[in-house]
Amino acid sequence: MRLANYHRYLLFLLTGLSSVLVNMLSRIVFNQWFGYSVSIFLAYTISTILAYVLARYYVFNQSNTTIKRSAYRFFLVNVFGAIQVWFISVTLALHVLPYYGFIYYAPEVAQLMALSSLTLTSYYLHTYFSFSHQ
Repeated sequence: MRLANYHRYLLFLLTGLSSVLVNMLSRIVFNQWFGYSVSIFLAYTISTILAYVLARYYVFNQSNTTIKRSAYRFFLVNVFGAIQVWFISVTLALHVLPYYGFIYYAPEVAQLMALSSLTLTSYYLHTYFSFSHQ
């Protein structure tokens, strides 16, 4: 990986961290009115909008792809990401972590682990698909 790619990946991680924080906080807020599963999807939707704006203007600002095309592709990639995050979060929070006696902050830990699982796959999918010049 060239130095420019490391720089872009670091920017991607920083913008992703912002998105993760928004995701975590909004999921906690949504949990006041909705169940855990629904809250995961609602929070993911909000953080995906933020992630697109940050990625478009800070990470992939050299892309010649139109906003309409990159937004469509970005959200398409994130549909699969939402399913992945939901599945991992629910499985860990409701089954795996309690089975091992980990009950304090299990939903938060599960959600953080699920969101972290997207790091590499998201970067490459957004680099070579969402913001690709093709």
